[in-house]
Amino acid sequence: METTDTVIYADIFLIINFCVDFTCIYISASVLKLERKAFRLTAASFFGALYALSAFYFSNIIVHLAAAFLICVIAVKADIFTYLKFWFLFILTALLTGGLFTSLYIHASANGTVILAALPAAALISYIYGRLLKKRASVRTAKIKLSYKGAEVSVTGFIDSGNKLCDPVSGDNVVLVKSGALSSIPVPGDTDVGIRYIPMMTAAGSKVLRGFRPDIAEFKTFIGKPSVKRIIIAVDDSAGTYCGYNANIPSEIF
Repeated sequence: METTDTVIYADIFLIINFCVDFTCIYISASVLKLERKAFRLTAASFFGALYALSAFYFSNIIVHLAAAFLICVIAVKADIFTYLKFWFLFILTALLTGGLFTSLYIHASANGTVILAALPAAALISYIYGRLLKKRASVRTAKIKLSYKGAEVSVTGFIDSGNKLCDPVSGDNVVLVKSGALSSIPVPGDTDVGIRYIPMMTAAGSKVLRGFRPDIAEFKTFIGKPSVKRIIIAVDDSAGTYCGYNANIPSEIF
């Protein structure tokens, strides 16, 4: 009986697996309502594609499952229970989607068939990337690295043009930070040295927030270089977030 060998081109196989992994990760994260960042999704998909290529040389279900879990860890930031749910959903989605695309590629009789099969995936990837980048561009954010009395914490904040708060003593800009995000920093109490009091007016009325000056406050925007600013941190004990972030940063700082 005559036998024929199936030729698999590494570059095409890598691209197909990247598209499949990216799609499966995005779908799984969307179902669980997890935060989706383009960089993490891209890194996880690229790792998955490289692993799929190397998996031709060995077959071990334990290693495959471990690699799938590592893909989930790279893709999103979550607790262990969320990772387990994400892991299960990702594997299920990958079995359905990946099996279809791989079968189309292996059984394709001409390159045109492969390209035709890859077009929907390419269109979907482009759409997802567009949505992610559009969301990132519409909301200006910055990462703040705070150092105070030997302790450090990093917080992501929403850059707000409506934040006009300033320290009554120094006149420096005030960054509002949720108290839960400052748990690793020794925030000064009412009778401690260095405490500041920041008056604040809201739609619900006026209040006074506790504040302090960090030893170092380094800001990093999406496209800018890190820069150290002279600011005051005001501790916000109220519930909720600032557009989904733990800090509210005056746009005048930039």
